[in-house]
Amino acid sequence: GAFDSSFGNNGIFMYTPTTTSMSQTFKSFTLLPSGNIIAAGWSTQGTTSSMMMVGITSSGTVNTNFGLSGIYLSTSFEKIYSVAASNNGDIFICGTSTTNAIVAHFDTSGVLLTSFGAGGTVSFNSNPLNAFYKILIQADGKIITAGTAGTAAFAREFLIVRFTTSGTLDASFGTGGSVVIDYGTSFEDANTMAIQNDGKILVGGFGALGTNDMILARLLNDSSAIINDIKTIQKQNTFKLYPSPLAGNEFYVSSKDKNINRIELFSNLGKLISQINYTDSANNLIVKCKLPENLSSGIYFVKIFSDKNPTVIKFSKIN
Repeated sequence: GAFDSSFGNNGIFMYTPTTTSMSQTFKSFTLLPSGNIIAAGWSTQGTTSSMMMVGITSSGTVNTNFGLSGIYLSTSFEKIYSVAASNNGDIFICGTSTTNAIVAHFDTSGVLLTSFGAGGTVSFNSNPLNAFYKILIQADGKIITAGTAGTAAFAREFLIVRFTTSGTLDASFGTGGSVVIDYGTSFEDANTMAIQNDGKILVGGFGALGTNDMILARLLNDSSAIINDIKTIQKQNTFKLYPSPLAGNEFYVSSKDKNINRIELFSNLGKLISQINYTDSANNLIVKCKLPENLSSGIYFVKIFSDKNPTVIKFSKIN
């Protein structure tokens, strides 16, 4: 529990605003695959709040390659409550803008990706009051958020919303993409969330069930089918992986008659780790693959995409 003196100033990073009349807070942070950190929250000057993200290096200094000299500040949001990163380092944030709940998608350097939603952002306003307090990225790339929605300050309920990778509501989730949980009390807020290994969604918060009570709900998630798909070994001999078990980082995948277009690597729990690099021969019927460096021993799955349906093969890495 001692301070890590190699980080920031004797273990502490502090951001000081350039305008002394401004105040700010970090509400959430996430780690990027590079080891850098994104801290998110808001900055307030007078009665006006603006969303804020700060890029921080792994050594605890401002990452000047992020945003504008390390800072992203915009009035397009009022407040960021949660930030998450995808496997490729893209950044997703959620929060509020007036009475709307907001999600936005940035690349790893803090540039808004305009192909997502409407110009990079999605606004959700099913009720007069809406807010997102937590955001997570599922293994399949879909975005799930938790927060609150209601008609007034003391008439609001748990709100869980799922979006596709392009920023549209995922109609396969809940009712038209959202789930509202009403415990029949004056108000409830969902402010944290986690996804179990089997894909089920845990949502936690509080509500006025008598006094202010703690609430934990669990929802089914159709993305558990993705995990089951990864864990199911298809009974086909179209593709072969060798050697198995695998010692080292290189292996081969061969096909009888189907061209190999893409190969993805998954953990034993069905989580996407990365896309596998490979070199081809014999018209892509045999490919030489390379696993990520420093991949630990264990059970893994490769998902092979070809001209037909994807095929999943289980293998073990022994060192």
